[in-house]
Amino acid sequence: MKRLSFFILLFVLSCSKAYIKTEVGPEDKVVKLENITFNFPKGAVLESTTIEIRKITEGARSFREGYRTLKLSFSIKPETLVFEKPVLVSFPAKNNQERLAVKLENGYLPIANSRLENGTLVTHIYHAGNYRLIELPEKYGILNSSKTNEALLLISDLHTGHYLENFRGYLKKEGYNLPIWTFIYSNEQSIEDNAVFLAKELEHLHKEYGEFRLDVVGFGIGGLISHRYIADATLYQGDISPAIIAVGTPFLGSNFANIDSVKKGESPFRFFFIDGMEEHAKDLVLESDFISWVRKNRLVGWRHKKLEENKNFASIRGKKEFDGEFPEEFDGDGLVSLTSTMLTSLEPLPFHLSHFELFDNKDVYGVIKDFVQLYHSFNWPLLFTKVWKGEEEFFKISEIWEKEINLHFRSPINLQLLLDFNENLLLSVPQNGILITNGDNDTYPGWYLQGKGIRKDVLIVNWSLLNVTENSLFLKENGLPIPLDEEEIRELKPIKKKSGEIIFVADSLIKILVKNKKRPVVFATTVSHSRTKEYSLRLRGLVLEFGEGDVEIERTRELFHSTFKLKTLFSASPESLNIGCKKMMSNYRATLFALINVLVNEERYDEALEEIQFAQNFPPSPYAINQIAFHCIEASIYYKLNEIEKGDETLKKALDIEKNSTIIKKVAEKYYENERKEEAIKVLAGWLEEHPDDKDILEQLIKYGEE
Repeated sequence: MKRLSFFILLFVLSCSKAYIKTEVGPEDKVVKLENITFNFPKGAVLESTTIEIRKITEGARSFREGYRTLKLSFSIKPETLVFEKPVLVSFPAKNNQERLAVKLENGYLPIANSRLENGTLVTHIYHAGNYRLIELPEKYGILNSSKTNEALLLISDLHTGHYLENFRGYLKKEGYNLPIWTFIYSNEQSIEDNAVFLAKELEHLHKEYGEFRLDVVGFGIGGLISHRYIADATLYQGDISPAIIAVGTPFLGSNFANIDSVKKGESPFRFFFIDGMEEHAKDLVLESDFISWVRKNRLVGWRHKKLEENKNFASIRGKKEFDGEFPEEFDGDGLVSLTSTMLTSLEPLPFHLSHFELFDNKDVYGVIKDFVQLYHSFNWPLLFTKVWKGEEEFFKISEIWEKEINLHFRSPINLQLLLDFNENLLLSVPQNGILITNGDNDTYPGWYLQGKGIRKDVLIVNWSLLNVTENSLFLKENGLPIPLDEEEIRELKPIKKKSGEIIFVADSLIKILVKNKKRPVVFATTVSHSRTKEYSLRLRGLVLEFGEGDVEIERTRELFHSTFKLKTLFSASPESLNIGCKKMMSNYRATLFALINVLVNEERYDEALEEIQFAQNFPPSPYAINQIAFHCIEASIYYKLNEIEKGDETLKKALDIEKNSTIIKKVAEKYYENERKEEAIKVLAGWLEEHPDDKDILEQLIKYGEE
């Protein structure tokens, strides 16, 4: 019993707590809690607020990378309190390795502005929450290195935790057999300085071990450090494989690198860059010099003349909605917006996870591992070149694409919808036609389907790849009717007009190509209008062909109603479609909308109404012609048929879907065009009652009232 009492006493002492409740307000104030001093400057808190500061003594913990938590820990409540001016916290410290850190969901973030002054650790804090004293590693740099020809390099984020150890454990459990090195760095240095530090570490290891190649996984800011190293020719030493993965990395910056935006935000993670980078957070401000450099030096495409040095890249991202007005909150992971993670135009679809959940999730680990293993020994420019030179079989492209797209989508239904769309695209092409495509999702799936025997008569020509000479020569050998010899093709160069417009090699070749009489040339509807605007084209299903009029009506209707594979799309819920698929599927609605307009112009009203009804089967998306536009054209038809009540009912349906200034204006215009002036004025006036400052609507109302 005495022994039990002794252990209870030890437990109580180890978890002993001291706390203070006090009022802080606009005036400066000093608050002391045992040996911790909190100096609130004038204006730090604008209104009188009761705060609770609680000191907690906890046991120490160690992390594999050399960080160690110490006993001192305290919390400030309410946790939502933000200081208008930073509060100075000071307490005794033993050595220069000690730092105050913010406690995160799964780790600790050393506060970058901490400094030791005459045995006292001094730190500015910007917000309430949980804080802990930690000890920094004795050594930064590359850990766990060994002599090897190849290895995996993990680059940490600003914070410490168990995520790197957990990821290494996952890889080991899954049978991953390459050595795993880890690069850790001081968060008190800039991203650029840490990239230079990484270069020096690698240079030192090359002297010790000789040549080696590393796959790279960078977490958070680690992704920017790896990018800064690899993309800078003055630093890069040719030691990184094609496999480069980033996790939750703000390649295009963050609103939360700016303290004013941080104060306006709602996300619980929004102080991360300010706490963890202090003055260097400015490098992540949108459009900073550093972010501009990243934009200009993206690790994508045909970057290196030495083909082996081109890279494959994947940005692993999270999306979890938080309250707040910033993209990082409503369209990101709480710290980084989805847009900011897009180093390339096509990245893997986001996980439904917040920023720190992303770092410690087995599903995420699995995708990272699979990307690393897929990208380890090839890159796309090198593979394409080998295919064009006959050193690799063409099917190799589709074989790798299938693995890659499955990692991007992680959804069988979305892959099937993408394949169905591309099959429908191929079915839209005339016999023995040449199909000009735009990007990845209208090209690779087509090649994949042709490998399965579907529409092998069609020659798929990707606009981007057509700018590469070797591809043009390869296509010429495989049936592309270009009346130029090899020397003439190699002499083609981009042309810059006085207006600044650039005529690319692909544009020049297509101009020649469309004049051929051997094979019909069509453009996928996914191709940018800027590439097709000079040609007289009409819609034929999902392609644009040369011909008079806007739509080849009969063939387009036949394709949609009798030929296209649409069953999976019609049975899919809108929520199951990912962003990539939604963008591709929007082409269906766009084509049908154009078809309906042509039918209306030709006074084929019954058929137009049939197509409007048919269009409802296609799931709506932000990228498609919206339902309101279909309601407006449907109402116009009823008015032309003198079915006034049906027209009015249809426009009311449009207003029931959504109301904003643009929609109100459009519906009012539709009423007015069809001699329903009173209804138009009624709609505008009703909107103005609730939104009296809407000047555009007011002007429209005055105009209708005067006429």
